[in-house]
Amino acid sequence: MKHVEKDIHGFTLIETLVAVTILTIAIVGPYSIAHTAIRTARVSQDDLVASYLAQEGIEIVHAIRDDNLLARVSGTDSWRWWLEGAGACVSSECMVDAQSFTVTGCQGEAGYFFCAPLYMSDTGVYNQQESGTESKFTRSVRIDEHYYGSITEATVSVRVSWLENTTPRSVTLQEHLYDWLGYGM
Repeated sequence: MKHVEKDIHGFTLIETLVAVTILTIAIVGPYSIAHTAIRTARVSQDDLVASYLAQEGIEIVHAIRDDNLLARVSGTDSWRWWLEGAGACVSSECMVDAQSFTVTGCQGEAGYFFCAPLYMSDTGVYNQQESGTESKFTRSVRIDEHYYGSITEATVSVRVSWLENTTPRSVTLQEHLYDWLGYGM
């Protein structure tokens, strides 16, 4: 009997599996890297927004202090306390709103305070006035006063917190303000 050799064209099963594996790695690898980069960018964006919101909280307290002290110097309001208007924040948690320039105490007691979330207005500005869309960020401000002889100092702490998926995250900034005119309480 004569043996006839056939010219077989095509791939074996092993060659096909190796090709599919290489193709899968070539596609999934860059996709995974892109997914991680997008997630990291989103977290970085939230960190940056939270840092700006915390700085804005400190700037509001700066403005309150400066307005009060300048009103005393000009004689328009000679009785004004240097942190008047921010009293809800002294030794307690409060919310500050840059649009309306208001200070409101947070709900709670015994060291546990719950501040309302910030809202994003239609113009893209964060506020505490419940106008616009509720954002993921919550800002709380606390002022602790310290007296060193004739020097009055206030430690302003601003914490912005939010949930990133299910992970709680926060940014805290702290600044020391002084009664630079020496009026105190």
